[in-house]
Amino acid sequence: MKTPDENECTWQSMTSAKLHVTVVSAKDLRAADRGGKSDPYICVTVGPGGHETPYYTHKTRTIKKTLSPEFNESFDYMLDPKQRRGVLSIEVFDEDKYSTDESLGKVEIPMHTIQPLEQYDVWHALVADDDEHASEDLGEVHLSYKLEPKLPPALLQIEIRRAKDLIAADSGGTSDPYVRVHIADEVKRGQKTSVKKKDLNPEWMETFEIDIRSEQRRDILTVECFDYDAVSADDSLGKFTIALDDLEPAREYEEWR
Repeated sequence: MKTPDENECTWQSMTSAKLHVTVVSAKDLRAADRGGKSDPYICVTVGPGGHETPYYTHKTRTIKKTLSPEFNESFDYMLDPKQRRGVLSIEVFDEDKYSTDESLGKVEIPMHTIQPLEQYDVWHALVADDDEHASEDLGEVHLSYKLEPKLPPALLQIEIRRAKDLIAADSGGTSDPYVRVHIADEVKRGQKTSVKKKDLNPEWMETFEIDIRSEQRRDILTVECFDYDAVSADDSLGKFTIALDDLEPAREYEEWR
């Protein structure tokens, strides 16, 4: 499978991606108010790290008077290749009506540690953003997140060479085989070889080019052999499937299936 002008690159290195983050909950937070509670909310940022301006910032609603808030709020971030080298930062704050909101702890996750397509569901220990509370147990935050690369279109070149030992579907002990290939359920957009009459070991040597859209890059390629019938429906003689995301760009495969 080839990607335009970038055959030697991996899919991940040359594409943007969507980061989906769900702030589920937190527990055992530090009490910042006199009543032994806090009014927590969580700020989610994606940026270069440190004190530089973040690329994106979102925050959850505030949950009043609790040390174990439930949020269940989700955010999506579209990241270009540069942004994918940044940091996902989760910081818990205590909302204060009359003064500056106080940090209750934070988590920083380098983006390069997030494996594409892996679903994370993790409790992260909060660490202090200042020296005053550095030695304290600040509780944990529960996060769910996943990085989904936005893959570019690709061109799949497939050559149907031959088959052997096919099923005899006709009364004369032979078949009239041809092969159809298609992506996902797009059967009508599939491509077919010529029909080889009365042959259980046909040879085609026919090549097809299939344009694969970005959203199809994780779909299934179906290769199915049929017995042609001029009167009734064609009989399937067998099929196999190939997961497109198992194919490495620019690599040539040659195999029997």
